[in-house]
Amino acid sequence: MKQVQELIPLSRAQLDRYVHDPAYAHMGFPKPYKVGFRVFFLEQTIVDWIDRVTD
Repeated sequence: MKQVQELIPLSRAQLDRYVHDPAYAHMGFPKPYKVGFRVFFLEQTIVDWIDRVTD
């Protein structure tokens, strides 16, 4: 999440809303991969999402 926050200047709470809150589903934020208690995002999916929402 720290690396995602470096790419997207939002709070962790807002990023959690983008991932979990159905009210934000229309934004199409990439789903994370969970390994144990850790959460990972593919960097390219985040970069693609940024490109899509800033166009």
